[in-house]
Amino acid sequence: MKYIKNLIKSKNIYPLIIFIVLLICKTILVYNFASNIPYWDQWGCILYNLLKPFEEGRLTISWLFATHGEHYIFFTKLTTLSFYYFFDGWYPVREIFFNCILHSLSILIFLSLIYKYISQKKLFFCFSLLLFLTSFSWENLLWGFQSHFHFVSIFGFLGIFLTMVNSKLTLKWFIGLVFLILSFFSSGGGIIFTLSVFISYIFMSIVNFSANKEIFLQGGLLLCVLIIEYILTPNFEPHHFLRAETISDFFKACDFWSSWPVNIQFSGFIIHLPSFFFLIFKRKKIVKGKDKYILALIIWSFIQIATMSFARAGIPNPFDQGNRYLDHLTYSICINFVVILMFFPRKIKTVSFFVWSFIILISSLNNLYGLKKSLTIKKEQSATQKKNITSFLGKNDTTFLYNKAAFDLPSIKVFSLKRSLTDSTSNKIIKKTLKIKD
Repeated sequence: MKYIKNLIKSKNIYPLIIFIVLLICKTILVYNFASNIPYWDQWGCILYNLLKPFEEGRLTISWLFATHGEHYIFFTKLTTLSFYYFFDGWYPVREIFFNCILHSLSILIFLSLIYKYISQKKLFFCFSLLLFLTSFSWENLLWGFQSHFHFVSIFGFLGIFLTMVNSKLTLKWFIGLVFLILSFFSSGGGIIFTLSVFISYIFMSIVNFSANKEIFLQGGLLLCVLIIEYILTPNFEPHHFLRAETISDFFKACDFWSSWPVNIQFSGFIIHLPSFFFLIFKRKKIVKGKDKYILALIIWSFIQIATMSFARAGIPNPFDQGNRYLDHLTYSICINFVVILMFFPRKIKTVSFFVWSFIILISSLNNLYGLKKSLTIKKEQSATQKKNITSFLGKNDTTFLYNKAAFDLPSIKVFSLKRSLTDSTSNKIIKKTLKIKD
């Protein structure tokens, strides 16, 4: 009891409060909008290529490390397999509820790693709570398959923190390196976390050459990991059409992604102005662990936006087709807020804090309308999809799989869907999922 009182008094309990509030709210959303019908890549990657081999006794470790597109989603597959084994069946809704915990946990870890360095804890608490309550990806929340977005964040932020605040090759530094590697095997975006640390070391060695000679050894190890991760990353041609074809396409997409949540052309520079301020005016004073950590987070934020702008220029609207990337953009917004609180001069901090925060939070609240609309549409689509799949499983009539509108089926790949539904093992699994008797 005394420990809890001291924790409340020290205000270090604030991140935990945010975790609890977010978990409750997300659980309520999942309860009202989630569906047990498998969606999109779950039919091929999970049902046919993971659960079917497991049920038939031919699943190997290499299957868990097999790539999905340009991603290694080892922990997503392991989670699904664990749920399937322990609950004696495949129930996607349980994975979705697990996503609530994962996402809230990733936010808790992100906030906790920064929180102790901030003196204005109440301001940070209020801003973070409102930001993460109003800005998140409903796709990552309502689709169990999207857990890799949360795994990569958890491992990635822990990896950045431990490799940046430990200036020497200590055990903690190597643990951080392991976390960075785990983030790579969580999702393709994991390589960005490793790259951000490597570029941070280069940045520090240039602006503060004599600060730490051991940084070159650390950088060398990171470079080796980066090279291996790059070699292991597959060149997934079916996604090439989404890439920016010209410099103009890239900058147009970059403007759109960086401008979220304001969503006004060229507002991205203002939103990320705190990060530019840090890089320009604090570059020669980055000697403390917290400064190095913030540096790596800023670089991660810029690389993340640049990567999305190049690789997903074909889906520039976050709320429509690129909703799954909002979670990373929300972290980016919070990083800029931290810079204002920690590094802005006192004379301009107050004005900057209120003006910048007002713009961000009003924009986030305004986007709630779009979120509500998307959740309602998703619920209606899920009901239609379940009806069509149930009709097929009950009558084995292939007409239920053809000549349907875009989202009347849970996958646009009708061949893959039909293959999973007609295969005897997969058919048995999905009938148990949807509670359909033979």
